[in-house]
Amino acid sequence: MKSGAANRGAAGVSESKCETCRYWSGDAVSDGMCRRYAPRATVAAGENDDPDERTFDRYPLWPRTLNTEWCGEWQAKPDGTLDGTAKALALTVLAGDLTAARPLADRVCELANG
Repeated sequence: MKSGAANRGAAGVSESKCETCRYWSGDAVSDGMCRRYAPRATVAAGENDDPDERTFDRYPLWPRTLNTEWCGEWQAKPDGTLDGTAKALALTVLAGDLTAARPLADRVCELANG
């Protein structure tokens, strides 16, 4: 896979941002979560104020990002149409991620063949 800078250049600065990434889930107006990888275990102090009885809560957490941020892991989000999926395929190939391109290529063939 190419570096983040090369990836952004291939896909275009305006397009390779979180809100257009297949791994991002969120509000297109502001923020969301990157689901590229499994959530990370997070530990936080519990609700108890007594230091002798302090508890800790554990919960999964995906990284939160703004919709305008970007990284080197960006992959185009297919929209389910032939044109949109073909565009996602082209951008993914240009970004150098041929492994991620395979399922998109298969989907393009399915959509094209009806």
